[in-house]
Amino acid sequence: MDLPFDACARDGYVALLEVFTTDAIGIMLRALKDQLPVDDAAVRSCEAVYAARDLLRLCPAVIDWWRKPVLRDFVCAVLGAEAGLVRGLLFDKPPGQTWAVPWHKDRSIVIQPPMRLSDRYSPPRCKAGLWHCEPPESVLARMLSLRIHLDPSTMENGPLSVIAGSHQPGQRGDVVCLLADRGDVIAMRPLIDHSSPRSEPGSTSHRRVIHLEFAADPQLPDGYQWHEFHPVRSASDVQPEAA
Repeated sequence: MDLPFDACARDGYVALLEVFTTDAIGIMLRALKDQLPVDDAAVRSCEAVYAARDLLRLCPAVIDWWRKPVLRDFVCAVLGAEAGLVRGLLFDKPPGQTWAVPWHKDRSIVIQPPMRLSDRYSPPRCKAGLWHCEPPESVLARMLSLRIHLDPSTMENGPLSVIAGSHQPGQRGDVVCLLADRGDVIAMRPLIDHSSPRSEPGSTSHRRVIHLEFAADPQLPDGYQWHEFHPVRSASDVQPEAA
């Protein structure tokens, strides 16, 4: 039987089951509802937030919510002891508002405005007050995302699919549909090919996901800097309230 680290290295993803309790998820949902504003950083429709780009600023508790030993140890096993959290997003497909996401790799990172441009990066562009660019692929190859499922992800509500192994050059395995229960965490490499379909007509279920991005290295090449960097191994490693 594969260990999670081995499965993630080979396939580019792995499911970590029952990481968060129902009570912990309830704490997260209440905090998100109370703290997410109505502006460009949190996109709303019919009072439902279906995207938040700067989640670590909008809801700072997210920075510690994920710090369960199983996740901390997993991230360090994949990326090393110097790894840090560099971005948080919220995704949803609320009832009555759905869309499909085509096959793609996650190639964009969020940075501080660079003092000097490097041709190894794409030109920086500002969206919702955050500077985005595409870094060298070597940076992306040393990153990992954790998707904390706040709702069950089912065939009805537009689940994520991935192409196993496609995070590695020249490798393409089977298409895998990643269903999940509330409290499960999907770990995935940003360079894996992934997509999601529209929700089924008449779906009444949300598909809320906290998407966290981690990098192996505190420093980027050529003097670029992460927008923010929160070390995985903090001085205290205190268990968060929502655990």
